[in-house]
Amino acid sequence: MTFLGLSLEDWVAIITISGTVLTILIKGFKWAFHSAYLEESEANQKTFEKLNDTVTTLNNTVESLREDLNRNNTTLNQHERRLIILETKEGIYDDEKD
Repeated sequence: MTFLGLSLEDWVAIITISGTVLTILIKGFKWAFHSAYLEESEANQKTFEKLNDTVTTLNNTVESLREDLNRNNTTLNQHERRLIILETKEGIYDDEKD
């Protein structure tokens, strides 16, 4: 029995080989897409880690600046009190100004 000049055994072989090739192609595409997804996922993870490090650095900088501001404010308040004491001793300080 032949169809298009090929025997039944030839058609079975062609279909089997085609199925195998198709399976290999599908697995190859799945592997390629999975690899691309993993590479993108790893890149996203590295970007996230860098952003997280940057946020941590910024938080530490803000905290340091806050501490500096508090120290400067304390120093300014101390100097202001000393100035008021000196002005009061010298009779320069005027309560009505404030």
